[in-house]
This record gives sequence, C-alpha cells and structure tokens, in this order.
Amino acid sequence: MFNMVSHSQSNVASPHVFLKKYTVSNQSLTDHTTHTVALNCVKKEPNAYRLYQWMNKPHVAEFWHQAWSKEKIAGYLANKIASYHQVYWVYMNDEPIGYAEIYPVSKDRISAFCDDKTAYGWHFLIGPKHYIGSGYPFLAAHALLSFIFEKIQPTRIYCEPDQHNTRMIKFIEKLGHQFCKNIILIEKKAHLMFVDRDDFNKIDGSQVAIHNVTPQKNRVANA
Repeated sequence: MFNMVSHSQSNVASPHVFLKKYTVSNQSLTDHTTHTVALNCVKKEPNAYRLYQWMNKPHVAEFWHQAWSKEKIAGYLANKIASYHQVYWVYMNDEPIGYAEIYPVSKDRISAFCDDKTAYGWHFLIGPKHYIGSGYPFLAAHALLSFIFEKIQPTRIYCEPDQHNTRMIKFIEKLGHQFCKNIILIEKKAHLMFVDRDDFNKIDGSQVAIHNVTPQKNRVANA
C-alpha cells in the first residue's frame, strides 16, 4: 500500500514539494518496510555538480548523451529551470537517487507526435548505479508519475525512450505505459509511449520486490 503525506506529516528534513510513502513486504513476506519518496525542486546552485557527476556516469551517458563539462551541464540545468520544464531531485529515504524533468507536451518538440496536447511528458534518470535493479527506481518513478497525475492532473503522460534502451522500455511498461509510435528526434530514434490516468491508478506501487542497497553518503552539494 502507499499514501501521500504532507510536509508536516514527515520528518524528512529537506523542503520537499511532494512525498509518498510505500509500505513494501520484504522477501520473507512476514515483515514490511516503509520507504519514502520525495521530490525536491532543483536550484541552479549548487546542484549542477551533482548532475554533472551523474550525467558522466556510463549508464546515464549511454542514452542521455550529455557527458559534458561542468560548465555545459550548469548551463543546461539553468536553461531547463528557466524554461517550461519543472525539474526535480528524487529522494529515496532521504538519499538523492534520481533526476527528473516534467513538461507540458504542448510546449515541447514531441507535441507534433502526440494526440493529446494537454498531456505531460517526463524524463527520468537514476544517478547512483547501485540502485539500479533494487526496486527503488520503480518506487521513485511511481511517485513521480503520481505527483504529475495528482497535482497537475493531466489525463495522459508521455515518455520517449531511445528504441535501443530496452531496460527503460520494460521499466515504464511496468508503470502502465504502452507503445504509441516510433518517432525520430535529433539525437535518437525513440518509442513514443504513454500511460493514461485510469490505467496508472490500477498499479500498486508497493507491489515491487525490494533488494536492499547500502546507502552511500552524498558527497556532492546538497539539494
């Protein structure tokens, strides 16, 4: 099961804009553990260094194609913040594990391929590689999509993973996304995929196998 909590109901120290708690069964199925996912608005400084580190990790650079210098990442981040995007750090149990961009489709380049111009789109990455395959990314992405549907209230959300990024495609299929069409963007050939609110609401985010990872102290600038 899962639930949304307000800032005052949580003891998470950072000023998050959205929190969702998931109670997940452990491998024995006799005990349960509560995990908290939080979204925190990205600010220009000092966050560029963290994003620079993550963008230059091989598992991110392979499909984001943004293994750039610190200066170029800082400029990219500043441009995103100043644009129509909403940009967030995604925290899992107080640890920053992801970066997310959400945006109205009507203002984005994928608008030409989308039937629903009132929809929103999302981009998402997991920075620390040791979280991949742990089950935590599923909770993080589920919370992010919950935020979009609950707070912004579109009826549809789009995503456009690289057609060769089979891990991401399978990942968002588990989050209710279905294939729409193949599209060609400047940097990639992509699968345009979408999930409607009613289909997403059928997915219980807590029904995921969690494999514990050892939290690593955040060595880059705090959000």
